Amino acid sequence: MKALILEDERISFDNLSRLIKHVSPEIEIHGPVVSVEDALAMRTELPQYDIIFSDIRLENGLCFEAFTDMENLPPVIFTTAYDEYAIQAFKANGIDYLLKPIEADELKAAIEKAKGLVRPAQAQTGLGELLASYGFKPVGRYRSRFLVNDFDGAHVLDVSDISHIEKTDDKVVAFLKGGRSEILPIASLDEAEAMLDPEQFFRANRQCIISVGSVCRIVNYFRQKVRVKLKNYPDVSIEVSRERAPELRKWLDR
Repeated sequence: MKALILEDERISFDNLSRLIKHVSPEIEIHGPVVSVEDALAMRTELPQYDIIFSDIRLENGLCFEAFTDMENLPPVIFTTAYDEYAIQAFKANGIDYLLKPIEADELKAAIEKAKGLVRPAQAQTGLGELLASYGFKPVGRYRSRFLVNDFDGAHVLDVSDISHIEKTDDKVVAFLKGGRSEILPIASLDEAEAMLDPEQFFRANRQCIISVGSVCRIVNYFRQKVRVKLKNYPDVSIEVSRERAPELRKWLDR
């Protein structure tokens, strides 16, 4: 069984390696991968591993960037000192979320879980079910509106008015069907995705979420990618990766 460790602190890598060898001596350990750039450069190699151990905060960002839109990503055990990334972790094929300092019995249980996991079954399991199985509270019902601050107070933005949502610099911007745009009172697209009904909204790529009611057509593109054209934004073309394209087609054809 081959394992890859993503960890930017050498002491943490050495400690985790020793602990893995203690609880599962048969595991062949590779790494460390210390930065998001290095992990991105290894994307084509990641499916060759049986399991990935990953810290969340790497040398130059968060590890999730390296895992986005990967179809054959192995089970990932997240090892971190932070507890605020649980939702993103389970979306990135996470099967366990271990807080540092890691206990041997917790690590052993996570590895045993990975050994018995069939990857396609993991992909079919809902995020809500995964979170519940690890004791995380469900997000609750999906958003129907946002309260958006303005110059002299705040106004209500109905989710049904949203055409698409983009991450621009440090802002999350909702582009409305009428042509206006609004800055949403949230920090990330991951947060927006967790709040929105997946029947109505689709995460097209790292920078964009689209509304089903705004899709005009999809156009075949280079290397089996597709581009989404929107009804109210004729000059906008949203690219969807080859891996995500089949899921997009299923989402639209319901």
